[in-house]
Amino acid sequence: MVYLLETNLHENKSIFFALKKIYGIGKSRAFNICKTLGFSENLKVKNLSEEQIKKLLILVENSEILITSDLKKAKKT
Repeated sequence: MVYLLETNLHENKSIFFALKKIYGIGKSRAFNICKTLGFSENLKVKNLSEEQIKKLLILVENSEILITSDLKKAKKT
């Protein structure tokens, strides 16, 4: 398993489906992330390079997407 964005992602799943497991990322957002980063929807999590993981983290951090614990906190208030 790969731990990204406070979520365990299965290594054998495609990045598109793995991103949907992250709280706050749905189908359209996962598709847009893959498209922006140039990832094939069939790219497996285990085949991501360190550079691709860094680009993914930077993209999510720089966008104003609320995910995981930040989204849960915002929903409570």
